[in-house]
Amino acid sequence: MEEQKAKIVLELDRECFQAAFFLLKEKFTDEMWRKVSSEPVIINIDDIGEEAIQMKLAFACYAITKVLEN
Repeated sequence: MEEQKAKIVLELDRECFQAAFFLLKEKFTDEMWRKVSSEPVIINIDDIGEEAIQMKLAFACYAITKVLEN
């Protein structure tokens, strides 16, 4: 049986990336912003590690909440 999946779209603003770069002690440049904002970034959640299951469940719960609101 083919695995069924739902797609969740998440948008993050520039300030979020600025904060993340700061926490990672990396320089945030206009070039980096263009790279992360010019096209969708596909995240393979299985690459995240130990927190992957919690993140999957959090996104699923939030998606369910949004669907139930409509």
